[in-house]
Amino acid sequence: MGANDLCGVCHGDVKAAIAAWEADFRNMVTQIKAQIPRVFVNVIGLFNISGVWDVAQKDLYCKTLWSVMKKECSCLQSGKAPDRAAMDQGSYLINQAITRVAAEWQAKNDTGFYIVVQPGLTGVHIPDYGRPFLSNLDCFHPSLQANQAFAYQLWNNMMEPIGSKTSVPDPKNLKYKCPGPNDFLK
Repeated sequence: MGANDLCGVCHGDVKAAIAAWEADFRNMVTQIKAQIPRVFVNVIGLFNISGVWDVAQKDLYCKTLWSVMKKECSCLQSGKAPDRAAMDQGSYLINQAITRVAAEWQAKNDTGFYIVVQPGLTGVHIPDYGRPFLSNLDCFHPSLQANQAFAYQLWNNMMEPIGSKTSVPDPKNLKYKCPGPNDFLK
């Protein structure tokens, strides 16, 4: 849930679309709680997917591919800056919704249900990473290199205390933070 929902957010009221998304997300979390006893739920925040446009437009292969495959992500591929801005606003609002829903559950202090927002990707600015972070298949989804950096970041976020979690992976310095004897998932 999340990233693909942003691909259509430019075709209507962004705030209304994200409010509906939040209701679906809240319902999903409620169902997880009802059906899985004793669970730790990791929720990963979104980065601004609109940056994929900037990278793809500088690559001949991606530009050519997108001229043929125009329906992968209509708000991104429209070529219109306001559509990409709507995606950025949607990403911001989704991240707020994720945080809000997680906080509601955390406030219940249920020892059998734990939900944490891992912000490790929220600070990702795809143009900083360039073409190697985009899949060769569609120039939209993350590549192997991106998924590796994202996996390290998620793991490391789980080892960082709430309130001190990093939001940007460093693909040039992929190192796991190893837990110590007194560490636990956070």
